[in-house]
Amino acid sequence: MGRLRSPQHDLAASTRTGASAGPGGTDAYWATFYASDLRATVPAEPSGFARWTAARLGAPALLVDIGTGTARDALWFARQGHEVLGLDYAAPAIDQARRAAARDRLPATFEVFDLYQADQVDAMGSRLDRHGPPLVLYGRFLVHALRDEGRQALWRLAGMALQLEGLLYLEFRTGKDAGAPHEFGEHFRRFLDTECVVAEVEEWGGAIEYRHEDHGLAPYRHEDPHVCRLVSAWNR
Repeated sequence: MGRLRSPQHDLAASTRTGASAGPGGTDAYWATFYASDLRATVPAEPSGFARWTAARLGAPALLVDIGTGTARDALWFARQGHEVLGLDYAAPAIDQARRAAARDRLPATFEVFDLYQADQVDAMGSRLDRHGPPLVLYGRFLVHALRDEGRQALWRLAGMALQLEGLLYLEFRTGKDAGAPHEFGEHFRRFLDTECVVAEVEEWGGAIEYRHEDHGLAPYRHEDPHVCRLVSAWNR
């Protein structure tokens, strides 16, 4: 199980901040984004990372999409036969995801969840631990959207939920993407060297099962970010 306190690690990273505020640094930006017509600019089809993950899952599992956003990946996973729990702090995103799941009668539920609230993290970790395997935690473009304390909460959640079985699948922008132009502007992002993320996972008791970083993994319009795909276990 991951340790209960936040380990200290020297992060070699570049940070860009936008005008949004709040504990996660993204509250105002994403709440406004999902409540507006801007959400329609996000593709409706599943991400390449979702398809890549699904090909490795095998049997149906409970898949927890942390930072589900428009829920395009979560809803697609549900259509593939997985039970899905989508989590996001932005209430407009959750409301719209719930309506989509109900309309299509999908095995997906969605809940407002805040990684910056320790009581919510502990409650969710205990709940997922009780659920038991098979369990998958999934976070696409989540890690670089979190401030340091949110990222530590993510590792804590993974350590609680995955102590028996299961994997954490992540895709995130690396430090090599810091100077590149971005399709959705320059709101808050925390660009981290992959070695820093790996070190944090290991300090919290995780073990790296798979790691690959490159361009060409998450292209969108004129953007081809340098990203890392990381799969971790907490039960080795």
